[in-house]
Amino acid sequence: MFEPRPERWDRVYDALLNADTGLLQSYESQMRLGFASFSDGGALGACSQVSYVAPASTNANGINAVYSIVQSGASSPSGDALAYIVSTFAATSSEGRKFMLLVLAGDPETCTVSDPDCGQDPAIAAIQQARSQGISTLVLGVGDFVTPQPGFCDLTLRRCGTAHLEDLANAGVGLGVATPPDSYQYSPCVLTPTNLMATYGTAGNAEYYLGATAEDVRAKLDSMFLRVLVNAVP
Repeated sequence: MFEPRPERWDRVYDALLNADTGLLQSYESQMRLGFASFSDGGALGACSQVSYVAPASTNANGINAVYSIVQSGASSPSGDALAYIVSTFAATSSEGRKFMLLVLAGDPETCTVSDPDCGQDPAIAAIQQARSQGISTLVLGVGDFVTPQPGFCDLTLRRCGTAHLEDLANAGVGLGVATPPDSYQYSPCVLTPTNLMATYGTAGNAEYYLGATAEDVRAKLDSMFLRVLVNAVP
């Protein structure tokens, strides 16, 4: 069944900021935490609406003040939003390594094409750019990635669904990203192969995460935080 948008994001919010069991409260004294969310229809970037909280120590309450009022949108222009978030985060001074824990609920669109969901290339390019600026990324899929709509993802047309999570995970730790199908390179989001923004080649095998239930989402996010804490991210 297609999962309602609020339900999938409520699970993530509860895992991070539940008053009794929230992960951010557990980790905020051990690392500097920030927050960013994005959807369609805003003023930042070409089309995306971005909410951003700069990283800081003991920042759970500051993040909650922003995250608690975020509204989900109808589409997800990931490439546009991530490019803005990466450039903002990269400009933040830090004494140690930087990481993004990226949670996505469905395949990306672009600012000019909302159907089909073919915004994979600019999203991957943004994560590769993050890596080149010293930011490593771990990836969790919820929503459509766990309960996909039948027939919605055709891998002969584009690397969608969990294949896209795999590509983002590889990009996030500096591994190779699988070359998209020839048909994707002529899709409405790309038009011609020379317009591809990301770098492709032999695919790596970086781990990505899936969260099917509220308990599962919390457990996977906890694992991601722990990998960061013990420096177990390439």
